[in-house]
Amino acid sequence: MTNRIIGQERIQSLLTSALDKHRLAHAYLFHGQPGTGKDAVALGLAMQLICKQKMPWGCRQCTTCRQILNLEHPAYQFIQPVPSQPKAMKEEKYLEILRERALERIANPYWPVDYHPELTTLPVISINQVRAIKQSVMLKLGGSAYRIFHISQIDKMTAPASNSLLKILEEPPPRTLLILTTSFPGRILATIHSRCQNLHFQGMASETLQSALEDDWKIETQHAQFLSKMAGGSLQRGLQMADKEFDTHRQTAIAFLEASFDDNYIPLLDWVDTNAINNSKADTLEMLALLQALIRDLMQIQLGFEDRVINTHTLPVLRQFMAKHNSFKADIGIAVISQAIDYIEKNAYLPMALFSLSRRLREAGK
Repeated sequence: MTNRIIGQERIQSLLTSALDKHRLAHAYLFHGQPGTGKDAVALGLAMQLICKQKMPWGCRQCTTCRQILNLEHPAYQFIQPVPSQPKAMKEEKYLEILRERALERIANPYWPVDYHPELTTLPVISINQVRAIKQSVMLKLGGSAYRIFHISQIDKMTAPASNSLLKILEEPPPRTLLILTTSFPGRILATIHSRCQNLHFQGMASETLQSALEDDWKIETQHAQFLSKMAGGSLQRGLQMADKEFDTHRQTAIAFLEASFDDNYIPLLDWVDTNAINNSKADTLEMLALLQALIRDLMQIQLGFEDRVINTHTLPVLRQFMAKHNSFKADIGIAVISQAIDYIEKNAYLPMALFSLSRRLREAGK
């Protein structure tokens, strides 16, 4: 696990220049695909502003840096989406779970938070969380210290919370910095966009990903090289695929693709029924991401670039599929899978989302 900043040299340079010239904006919106370091940079920027040693991106050793990493510094607040408190759960236990997950995110900003099995409702940033920010803004800090509010996944903020946050953005207190991060900037109010300096985080180079996987997560070189090519610029994606269940998810993805093109709907119905019951939402999203990677490989085969196929272990299966369905439009397949992932992330009914996806994939083969 690591909370250091990996890659994103352009972003680091822009923020360093703004700091050196005393032109730091009052609010930033960091956006880009998951696992590209948005929250790692936000954390590093907060530490640099408060670090006793004044080290770039924080020394991570001084009292203030350690307090930030332990979520104990009064000048730094980390806010992320949280599920609602179950009626049967005591508040003390609920707050303990929230703090535990927040510390996990700070320890590794490249890994998504999972509240299961204790909390099961959809995580959101609520109006109460924004009200807590407003109360903190009113308190005075000693000296000339910055006050930093690091709000992760702002796309999951409720409408009332978004409107309340706007009031802070419109009249920001002095020496107060808001850093908002998201992988879905299109879901955020245009008025929030306009009141922040927007910085886009590009996907990481495969060489950067490979080095991080080897150095920070001690993944064997050949496997790290494979994962870095499959990850699509996302360290989060690479880490997810490093999981021991990767091959199982890939075989499930192949089975789903084949069942979608079977003239007999029974295999598909059986597949959907079995996997919707036995697999979690996270497992399904992992399978769909791998399915998307497989279809990208199909596109390379269609274009005559077999040497660019990443899932080399599945080449015989992919060739067989293309021989049967040579009219399959891989670009449409990739697009409809992206839409299905979006629906499922918004808590669509899993069996219906998968059955609808299979139908649209089949249509892409006509």
